[in-house]
Amino acid sequence: MLLVPPMVVQPPSALPAPIAYWPLNGNTNDASGNGHNGSAWSGYASGLFGKQAASFTANGSITGTGVNIANGPFSVAAWLESTGTGNAPGWVNIGSVSANNQQMHGFYRTNGTFNMKFGLFANDLEVSTIDISSSMGHFVFVLDASKNQLIYANGSQYGSRVSSSFFTGDTAWTIGDSPAAGSQWYGLIQEVRVYDVALTSSQVTTLYNLVP
Repeated sequence: MLLVPPMVVQPPSALPAPIAYWPLNGNTNDASGNGHNGSAWSGYASGLFGKQAASFTANGSITGTGVNIANGPFSVAAWLESTGTGNAPGWVNIGSVSANNQQMHGFYRTNGTFNMKFGLFANDLEVSTIDISSSMGHFVFVLDASKNQLIYANGSQYGSRVSSSFFTGDTAWTIGDSPAAGSQWYGLIQEVRVYDVALTSSQVTTLYNLVP
């Protein structure tokens, strides 16, 4: 009799605890437990998972301080929908000084290229990704211990480069805008997470499939 070994199902990769986590489900509270609550925000709309998402119409941003990703690896993740037509609206920014490696920013070009930029102010990775004009997409920025910058969209890696430096800026943060971007965000932002470690590709997949 032929014995067939049982199929081994690999469990999802465990996720580290985020140092900041804003579900944006009707408020700007930091669900990580680290106290990085954001400024008050009144605009919300239906998002994913039966929850609300912060809704932006180029009318301001959510701000705060205390998120330290300097001088080492980090990861930033969020679900996004971009419904505006501005020039490269920004969705996230960490660091208040507009100088090389002192500002981490993300923005998405709405000119049909679907380009996402993971920037460290003149030290940037920009690649064509996915269309998020009519539905939300999941994006993850990773800077690892070897200074590799990576962009993931919906669980798949879309590009990488070697950064010249780690982020060296301060702890100020913004959701819905970036000083380096061409305009403020127009659309939805939900489930923003910041880690002080570099997520692995399998952890990015786990996070993409996570139902919070």
